[in-house]
Amino acid sequence: MKTNRYRYVAAGLKIALTIACLWYALTKPDWTKMAQSWHQIDLAWVLVALGAYTASKLLASSRLNINFKQIGLTLSETTNRRLFWLGMLYNLLLPGAITGDAYKVMVLAQSPGSSRKSLTLAVLLDRFSGLLPLLFLLATLALLVFSPNLYTISLLIGSGLLLPLSQWALRRYLPEQANGFTQTLWLGAGVQFLVVASVLALILAIGLTPQTLPYLLVFLSAAALSVLPISVGGGLGIREFASMEGARYLNLPMEQALLLSLLFYGVTILTALPGFWYIFKNPLNESK
Repeated sequence: MKTNRYRYVAAGLKIALTIACLWYALTKPDWTKMAQSWHQIDLAWVLVALGAYTASKLLASSRLNINFKQIGLTLSETTNRRLFWLGMLYNLLLPGAITGDAYKVMVLAQSPGSSRKSLTLAVLLDRFSGLLPLLFLLATLALLVFSPNLYTISLLIGSGLLLPLSQWALRRYLPEQANGFTQTLWLGAGVQFLVVASVLALILAIGLTPQTLPYLLVFLSAAALSVLPISVGGGLGIREFASMEGARYLNLPMEQALLLSLLFYGVTILTALPGFWYIFKNPLNESK
């Protein structure tokens, strides 16, 4: 009973935070400027962004399957992608940004020889192998945007040191997962490269090229924050709020930052739509 009450309270707080952030994001910008920017969007670049983001998710699904194989769970790439796409859809529909991962753990735990503990660990390590390249990328962008200083240089060195330190920690404490870590780390870097390509295409679509690096830093920082399970809709509201505040900090027009964030959210929704099919069809059924 207490557990259910806690879940309802947590879900309510996430919904409240999302509404508050959306209220801020929708009341602060100049909507006349937003409308002008919207009408100038180059749809060809939006399609490029959609293609790059879809490719990033295909790569991310392969990365996750490597982590599953490390714990002795064998899934075909087709089955894994079906489950991955359904999880991606649930990330957008349900409270918290990790609900899709929770669903995958719940479903796969029913497989013979699988355990929730090992599956949860595999999913968390998959997230971690994507987070490390993102942190290094953010540190590099901070160095380029703010120019070299003690803080930005320390941030870059620290994010770089996380790579060997993480591998050492895995070999020492989780040796069964360490063998695939290097491969998943490279795949994680590939995923981030494709995500950056998608964001750059959206920057070109809006026409923000004179300030590409600042907008890229603002957006990726906001996207990293939106991964935290504190909102609903896959970080909806949190990402927009952080994008606008980051733009204001860097003296960038917040309307452009908000438009970039909303366009990216639209791309994520379009990419996740095929997952609807597997709400009604079992994604683990190899014959489908």
